[in-house]
Order: sequence, then C-alpha cells, then structure tokens
Amino acid sequence: MIVTRLRRQATGVDRYGKPTYTEVASDLDVVGWAPQVSAESNGVEVQTLEYGGTLYLHPRSDVADDDAFLVYGVRYEADGPKALWKHPTGRYPGDVLIVKRKEFSDG
Repeated sequence: MIVTRLRRQATGVDRYGKPTYTEVASDLDVVGWAPQVSAESNGVEVQTLEYGGTLYLHPRSDVADDDAFLVYGVRYEADGPKALWKHPTGRYPGDVLIVKRKEFSDG
C-alpha cells in the first residue's frame, strides 16, 4: 500500500530571520493501515471530532514524528514517534505509527 508522506523542508528565511518551510510530498510504501473509530468531545458550542488510525511500516522506515500523511486522500498528522512492532515470538516485522486528525464544528 502506498501513502503520501508530507515532510516540512526549510526553504529559506523570512525578513525576521526565521526559517520558512514548504511541504515536500513523497510516496511511502507501508505494510498496512488500521483506521480508528472516531471519538467525539463536546464543549460549549464546539464539537471536536477526532479520527485516526495506525500505519504499519516496514522496518527502519524513514518517518519523523512531525510528518503528515495522506491516506486514501485524507490528511493525518503523526501523533508522536514511531514504535517497534514486535511479534510475541520475538520477530520484528516493522514499525507502527499512530496518526490522527481533528475536525471542529460549531455547536
């Protein structure tokens, strides 16, 4: 399965000397995708919907904890660093990365 990795890359500096960035898209071959059921939290006049899932990666995949991903055309942000995907028998099939996105709507 191929997903699109979006990585921030420095492109220069602004007039205040701060770095400017652009997103660079590249294909990333992953082992699989497991979507997560949405979670809702209601506040005063605001409803937050959280969606996410788990990307199952090949061993030593080049993934940073601030990358974003397009999975089936939907943008997700990495929710922390990748972790070892270790089988109970001791086999190491790869890495896992939790991704999520939030949507806000007015009450």
